[in-house]
Amino acid sequence: ADFTTIRAVGRVTLKPTGSGQAVVFDAGATVTLGWGVRMLGDFVIDGNAGTTDGLFVRAIHHSEFQARVRSAANGLLVNFSVCTEYAIRVTVNEDGWGTQRPTTGVILAKRAVGEGVADCQFDLVVEGVSGDGVTLHNLVGDSRFRGTSEGNGGVGLVLDGGANCQVNTFENFDVEANTGGDIVLNADNTIFSNLVATSLVHLV
Repeated sequence: ADFTTIRAVGRVTLKPTGSGQAVVFDAGATVTLGWGVRMLGDFVIDGNAGTTDGLFVRAIHHSEFQARVRSAANGLLVNFSVCTEYAIRVTVNEDGWGTQRPTTGVILAKRAVGEGVADCQFDLVVEGVSGDGVTLHNLVGDSRFRGTSEGNGGVGLVLDGGANCQVNTFENFDVEANTGGDIVLNADNTIFSNLVATSLVHLV
């Protein structure tokens, strides 16, 4: 629902028992949009072998999400989001974590043509997933990224925005020690500031 706040008092663990997406904020596949949704505090989304996405957000704007995710194929999947803040940790390097490594840490993608991710802020920690750390598809523009993508089994950071990707900024973002290489860049007008990367896979 619009203008809804869910707040953790202390650490709150959300543990799904079925398969599919664990925690979903979804305003729909067409015109309907969600506004002012906030998930704040120390939320741990602890999936299982059948969990596809730990946190799924679609068509939610002017909102804020804070969570740590483990044991899900994808830690965070966002389809269409504007002016929203995400503070997300997907890591196996914390107490008791690593029973099932996520395949991908964070995926940003479009809902439909012209409906991607824009004007958002991301504070990400992605460490030790079995595949790519952070994968960005059709990132419309003007979003800012901070954090790390380290020690993952695939590529640390994949930017595949093509002509839709405009002036996104990575500031104080560490991309290191990823088995598949650190950065694959296929996006226009990307700004890097204080970036740490040990290798570039390719620039297109």
